[in-house]
Amino acid sequence: MCLRAGANPLMGDQPLESLENSAATIHPGSFGALVASAADGAEAVGASRRVVLVVEDDPIILETTVENLHDLGYSTVSAVDAAEAIAVLRSDRPVDLMFSDIVMPGGMNGVELAEYAKELRPGMPVALTSGYSAAIVNGVPDGIPLLPKPYLRADLARTLAGLIAG
Repeated sequence: MCLRAGANPLMGDQPLESLENSAATIHPGSFGALVASAADGAEAVGASRRVVLVVEDDPIILETTVENLHDLGYSTVSAVDAAEAIAVLRSDRPVDLMFSDIVMPGGMNGVELAEYAKELRPGMPVALTSGYSAAIVNGVPDGIPLLPKPYLRADLARTLAGLIAG
């Protein structure tokens, strides 16, 4: 579960007090956010040590995402920008799917990276994530799932399981 500072319960955000009966790890995030990974029983169908290339420039979000993916049964390879991700994709390193932020430094955004990744590794599933408004992410091609930040671990699990299932 992810909660922003100043969460509004009327908008579906749960106050921190509602987490007292769940196992949660709370990390300070960028933009004044709090990220809580609730132990909500989410399991990834078909994860069985599939390798996810995680592309995220925010170190706290990257660490939290990798921890959640490990908890869900995935192996991970991390990249902090498109250049690092492309180096991994060009290598012979096994990667079964890619999960990338859209807005990143370095000149190539996540949408462009997703398109290039599909050229380098045809058939490799890709999902994108962003905390920015729909105006920023309107360029996401059909067929590529977009998981808006903040997201629940269960949503991440469902998104990746859907990619694996095809």
